[in-house]
Amino acid sequence: MPFKIQNENPVSDLVELKTRITHDEDDNVASHVEIELRIHPHEIEDALGTILVCFTQATLALEINGVEVAPNSKFGQPVASPTKREVTRETTTAAAKDTSTEGKATVGGKLSVMDQSASLEASAGASQKRSASQSVKETETVSTTHIPVRAVGSDKWTITSENGVLDAVYLDYDRLCSLSPVWGGNRQTVTTYLLVKQKHMRAALEPRDGVVNAIFQTVNQMRIANILAAKSIHSEASSSPYSGVICLAKSEATDEE
Repeated sequence: MPFKIQNENPVSDLVELKTRITHDEDDNVASHVEIELRIHPHEIEDALGTILVCFTQATLALEINGVEVAPNSKFGQPVASPTKREVTRETTTAAAKDTSTEGKATVGGKLSVMDQSASLEASAGASQKRSASQSVKETETVSTTHIPVRAVGSDKWTITSENGVLDAVYLDYDRLCSLSPVWGGNRQTVTTYLLVKQKHMRAALEPRDGVVNAIFQTVNQMRIANILAAKSIHSEASSSPYSGVICLAKSEATDEE
């Protein structure tokens, strides 16, 4: 069944979200939701200056009608497994030199018949002691795997980065999940939202010429820049009142029947 796709990316320099609905050749009933998602840092021009914006975490939320997510089909849903721990032991041997000495003397007497005189010869020798010490160094390595796009329940996925800043293509038309029709469902819609909380936004403000720089050199500089950036992005992406959560992008797929 064909789907009509409508992608809304009002801040496409920051984020871009697109949807594609596909079917297997031998099954025209089940649908597959394939997503392209890219997130990058960007500069936003504001009346007060240039706001440098990036995100540390985002949420991909799926809203569906007339269909349901097929079991075992969600992207980024690993089964919990024991953490792999490896311990490496390194033994170091060091030789320590003892500077103490032991003296040893020998006395030999030689008697001459001619002069009935005796001569004594004495010799002394010294020996040094050496001792060895050992130290053991243990290094523990914990092996974990970072999953940039992780399913977290309620048909949502969290987007994270190992270095703390989202700057990559996180889904390249990967299959987010598969859908099965619901009995009695008439119209089928699949809507994907990209959301970010203000606390997961990082921003810095470069004031324009003429703006008093001292205002933005206080401890509240980042907070002010974050609020300005959040409200600026929200005004571009949505007409609803700002609540601290920003909808960065929206992609909707609707069946045409």
